[in-house]
Amino acid sequence: MSHCESLTRTLSAASCFVANGINNWLPTLYETVYHLPLQEALPLASITSPP
Repeated sequence: MSHCESLTRTLSAASCFVANGINNWLPTLYETVYHLPLQEALPLASITSPP
């Protein structure tokens, strides 16, 4: 495996971890910052989460 391939895989894995963290954090942000009830925050987080 070349250095470029290794770097690409590392960055891809890191971006997956970041996206997963954002997905898990969004409902909490919607609840605390925007004062949405949990019943609204959960569906909204699934709609606005990164692919």
